[in-house]
Amino acid sequence: LMKNIANKTSSRFFHIPPVPNKSSEKSNNGHSKNGESDADRIFLENIERSSEDPALILYTSGTTGKPKGVVHTHRSILAQIQALTKAWEYTSAGRFLHCLPLHHVHGLFNGLFAPLYVGSTVEFLPKFSVSGIWKRWRESYPTEGYEADDAIIVFTGVPTMYTRLIQGYHAMDPELRATSASSARNLRLMMCGSSALPQPVMQEWESITGHRLLERYGMTEFVMALS
Repeated sequence: LMKNIANKTSSRFFHIPPVPNKSSEKSNNGHSKNGESDADRIFLENIERSSEDPALILYTSGTTGKPKGVVHTHRSILAQIQALTKAWEYTSAGRFLHCLPLHHVHGLFNGLFAPLYVGSTVEFLPKFSVSGIWKRWRESYPTEGYEADDAIIVFTGVPTMYTRLIQGYHAMDPELRATSASSARNLRLMMCGSSALPQPVMQEWESITGHRLLERYGMTEFVMALS
């Protein structure tokens, strides 16, 4: 199976033996005393590394046909990450609330690779939760003018998420709505993508939180193209 995948993607394939080299002096955790494992040594001795090497395979959603594997190189990933962090001004002080799937470029590049590249913190929710997201924002900014040490600064989602967050907001009692809206206004950046954002959703979200959602467009083949 792995050989077939390697052939299709022009990747190099090496078999790493499961049993450590008996001639190596090992510590209790199975690594060499100098910190290098047998797997590391075999890999480094047998492969010529290049920025053009395949690094990631993502599959298209199949909108116009069967899903296809898209190969991204180390160089293409780095180019995207550097462009995104510059355009959206990501910094090491950022903290992201992440509830997107990791098999699409939105959750992987925008929500994970790019923030980690600049040293931001990425906080994952086990799954998308309307009440959980509003609660996390309220915890970040519990009172006017106060920001928790672990406050969420950036959030990115898809149109359906924002629709459900709006529905959840209207289901709150008046006092909780006021606190939730106030806390959401303190985030630095909110983004939306993966599909077109309906204008009524954008307008209502702005009326609630003060945020005009930043839309960005892309494809699995080239990640982000426009923001």
